Amino acid sequence: MNHYTHLTPKEREIIMISYENDISIRKIAKILNRNASTISRELKKNKENGNYSAYDSQTRYKARRLSCRPKKRLDNKELFKLVKD
Repeated sequence: MNHYTHLTPKEREIIMISYENDISIRKIAKILNRNASTISRELKKNKENGNYSAYDSQTRYKARRLSCRPKKRLDNKELFKLVKD
């Protein structure tokens, strides 16, 4: 069973503020009760030009989640009716 939970927007804000204040990754992980590798991966994946933005990270997260879902095959109702008949 998978017990993984995604980072919340609030956690991303805490990461952003802590990172800007030069708090170590391990200390941020302890504050959030997360593994240090989770924080490290989040920063590595979502930093741009050495800066981390909670808003941009959340936007990218949502886009990645949408892109991994199955696409509807026949979203067009007219085409669906044509194929069905």
